[in-house]
Amino acid sequence: MSKVAQKRQLRFKNEDDAIAEIERLRASRYDKLGNWTLAMICWHLDMPLDPPVTTKLTPQQEQRQRDFIDVILTTGRPPGNFEAPPDRTPSPSCGDADVDHFLATLRKLKAYPHSHVSMGPFGPVLTEHVRALLLMHAAHHLSHLVPTSPARRIGLQYKNEDEVVADVSRLREGYERAGSWSLPQTCWHLEKTVMSRLRPGPFDEDTPEQTQRKAAIPQILAAGALPHGIIAPSDVVPPEDADDASIDALITALKRLKAFKGEIAPHLFFGRLSDADARQLNLIHCAHHLSYLVPTN
Repeated sequence: MSKVAQKRQLRFKNEDDAIAEIERLRASRYDKLGNWTLAMICWHLDMPLDPPVTTKLTPQQEQRQRDFIDVILTTGRPPGNFEAPPDRTPSPSCGDADVDHFLATLRKLKAYPHSHVSMGPFGPVLTEHVRALLLMHAAHHLSHLVPTSPARRIGLQYKNEDEVVADVSRLREGYERAGSWSLPQTCWHLEKTVMSRLRPGPFDEDTPEQTQRKAAIPQILAAGALPHGIIAPSDVVPPEDADDASIDALITALKRLKAFKGEIAPHLFFGRLSDADARQLNLIHCAHHLSYLVPTN
């Protein structure tokens, strides 16, 4: 089957549709039918959303809109002789920050209060036309990414350690990966981090770096999700041969944490936290990693 035949047919009714598809792709593995990754596509799609000084078109801007924007809105594709400018070709170094920035642009567009958007040589363009153009453009490029794994369980949350244990037990009966780690590998990593919080004191004072990072805790707890781009230290990266003993070890560690009455040890990145914040952060960490495993039963 040719790559063209494999291309998906996508259509976004609104910004929420596009955001959901991007989050889905971000949370799964996918095949590229072209050369661009999700991050490269998001970089390419991103655009400033600024109101124009005036909504009056010059004759040249009016002609450009007829020849380009109106053609796309009518036919769903650019004019036949159109080539994207070289400065819109993304670098392979694009990453999570570019995905986050484009998602923020989509949310900004959803709430955009002005009637027009300034679009450079095209002048002031009706916001409804900008919305249609951006959604068409996004559907075109994202259709070249085809998910090959189940979607990650975005929004997974646990109220307590018992719910984590129950989910791990359920996954043990059968799961599919939406990420790179197996259940034993995930449990190996989580058990090491849980046990690090149960180490005995006395504890050092927070470092300046931990104090600075701690400012992000209220946002993390409110969102119930870890920020993208955090890299696990090498000593808690699980081995390829982690086995079922790691699952049992995590369950034991979670039960110990639930019953623990002492001072929870400082977090590696955020330093000292209140008991409630430390426990909630641990539940968020567990949900983050276990969301990449999808129960099959």
